[in-house]
Amino acid sequence: MSKSMQRKIIVGLLIIACTLPPAILGGFYIKLLVFVIDAFIAYEANTLFGEKPNWVEIILNIIVYVGLYYVGNDKVLSCVVAWLMILFLMHISAGEGAADRVTYPFLITMLVGIASRTVVQFYSLESLRGFSILFYICVACFTCDTAAYFFGTFFGKHKFAPKVSPNKTWEGTIGGYLVGAILSFITSLFLLKNMPMSLRIVSSLILPFVGIVGDLSFSLIKRKFNLKDFGSVLPGHGGLLDRVDSLIFCLLAFYGFMVLWGL
Repeated sequence: MSKSMQRKIIVGLLIIACTLPPAILGGFYIKLLVFVIDAFIAYEANTLFGEKPNWVEIILNIIVYVGLYYVGNDKVLSCVVAWLMILFLMHISAGEGAADRVTYPFLITMLVGIASRTVVQFYSLESLRGFSILFYICVACFTCDTAAYFFGTFFGKHKFAPKVSPNKTWEGTIGGYLVGAILSFITSLFLLKNMPMSLRIVSSLILPFVGIVGDLSFSLIKRKFNLKDFGSVLPGHGGLLDRVDSLIFCLLAFYGFMVLWGL
């Protein structure tokens, strides 16, 4: 095993060790974990353009994240509009004419902020435990990602999306999807016994695919800015946004399923 792989595994285990306790405890601890992750992502999103971080914008971004956790459903749109207006005003007043300086930070904030809001709401449910839901989604997302890496490494020959993510292969993608779908469905049988069987089947089949789309979507943003990773806080994994890119999409998708199923 190469040293880079050893480092990646060690850092991965440390990530699990740091995130599992607050995820199990819920309450204040899960909110603190979400806040810390979002704070790092706010920094990473602010440095997309390769310049010194704008701390005023980063702090405002974090405030928007916190607002999205706590405001009622009727005020979410107000947070969205307010952040969009703030971004436009800040960059217009600075004499910056590129719309990218508004659109990409805004896009990332909305995806991350609303996904974080879903986590907080999962833990407020009574019929289904928040940790069980989050663990199930993570299984669908991360087992797909991990299995795709190994299937691609040992069997990959045909490129899947070379212009977006050059290292991805069809063999890795299909293998990862199948592992993610099977393991997430098995997980749902043990952890989410109150979940309708139809929802278990649909979400287990769709979430790994959604995770693949999420990974490719953020890879597209990285290609736009000629970045290998969004950050370097996690050696071997890149930034926090690199680690949760597919999870963001899976959280949003599963929340949508729960709304459709009336849960």
